[in-house]
Amino acid sequence: MEIRLPRLWMLLLRTSPHMSLKMENLPMLRYVYYYTVSELPEVLDGYVVVQQLQRLLQMPTLRHLQLHDQLPTVNVLAKLQVNCLDLQCLDIGMIVLSFGNIVHLLQALGRLHTFVFAIRNIWTPAPGIDLVRVQALSESVQLLRMYVVGRMRHSPVLLPTEEIVSRLPRLAKIQLQDGIAAMQDFVRRMKAEQRFAWSAAVADRVSIAKVDMLDKQM
Repeated sequence: MEIRLPRLWMLLLRTSPHMSLKMENLPMLRYVYYYTVSELPEVLDGYVVVQQLQRLLQMPTLRHLQLHDQLPTVNVLAKLQVNCLDLQCLDIGMIVLSFGNIVHLLQALGRLHTFVFAIRNIWTPAPGIDLVRVQALSESVQLLRMYVVGRMRHSPVLLPTEEIVSRLPRLAKIQLQDGIAAMQDFVRRMKAEQRFAWSAAVADRVSIAKVDMLDKQM
């Protein structure tokens, strides 16, 4: 049986492998909080979580999407397709995105102001991405919250997290599970080197704070 809710604009769901939202049944949906909780007897495998994320990103009316899994064990490697171009907040907790998907989402979502995700802090292939041609990845993102899988460390070349931070001209807040000192050091270097026209202004403005990304009440 299908249920159509033409006026529903907010949805809070505890997910399961058999749950699927159809956008034609929810034409006014704006806010989705879609999460897995530790009390569930079954833990969703990575494929199911990624499929749910992809279905949600296909909903053109969405403005706020929060999809949380229990642990940073789900990796999204295939390119995500996005139809919710007016999305303002994308919070996928500790679901691990590839660098290529992060860049793709930042460039596609022109109104995004809050972006929450996990990332492995190592370089992986990112087909189709030309960082020489593209400078700013987003002109709208102000808050970046990252669960970094792997250490934030000093490196002769920029790490993926540093590359992302350096290319967000409107960035005002960085929130991290760990690696605060390393990020503070990078922001100081970013100001000194002035790689982009906005680098010094971002370094002066941005605040860096430690957060617990396991806390669903944030």
